[in-house]
Amino acid sequence: MAEDNGTNHSIELTESIGVDGSIEVNLRSYFSHNHILSAAYLARETGKLEAEHTDDLPDQAAERDEVWTTHQSHVITSLISSVSFLESTVLELFTDICDDGQRVEELDPEFCRKVQVLDVYADGFLNGLSTIEKFQLALDLDGSQRFDTGAQPYQDAYLLKQLRNYLLHHEPDTVQAHPQLENPPTSVARGLQTKGFDRNPLMTGPFFPNQCLSHGCAAWGVTTSLEFADVFFERLDMDPPYEHLRSRLATAPE
Repeated sequence: MAEDNGTNHSIELTESIGVDGSIEVNLRSYFSHNHILSAAYLARETGKLEAEHTDDLPDQAAERDEVWTTHQSHVITSLISSVSFLESTVLELFTDICDDGQRVEELDPEFCRKVQVLDVYADGFLNGLSTIEKFQLALDLDGSQRFDTGAQPYQDAYLLKQLRNYLLHHEPDTVQAHPQLENPPTSVARGLQTKGFDRNPLMTGPFFPNQCLSHGCAAWGVTTSLEFADVFFERLDMDPPYEHLRSRLATAPE
């Protein structure tokens, strides 16, 4: 097996059963890599916009709105991609185990056997489990320590998932539009307020969502998802499958 240019593909070469002795190339895509690369890239782009336009927003309303729209689009998509990275990562792991993928050869064989037995006799055994519950299940089957739900990195990963859900399934509500409002109306916003990341310098108004959705928030999302995944693979005693991407996951603007 060989990684394709350090991106999201794994290439497996196997001899075909054809009489001509031809080589069959099987390509498997891992979109978790795309998601975390996208999250980091958009966080950097958000930082560039903030650096460029802080105290220097365009005078024309249309141009100013374009800056705001681009900025918010980058932040929101980065946050969604950070959670999508976690969702894809754990599903790809289970799929690789069930398919006897070469990426998981370093895992405990007994752990892999348990997953494969579940796959055969409990079809859809992952259905109904949240993303974090799937990570916990993998640790249980491996006999490794579960994430402590009252400590990091679980707490931030759970908050990030809540924020993603809020952004995707948001029902419009009314909040006080005072820039000094320091009592956000939702538990998600109150949790984010404790994270200490830099606020959005391009917008005034309440902390959430105006000031919260910032480069600092997007960078926090990337860091949170990676820290959670890092601890997970450390407990499985497995090299993270995204390790070769590490140098491309900076969130500070270049």
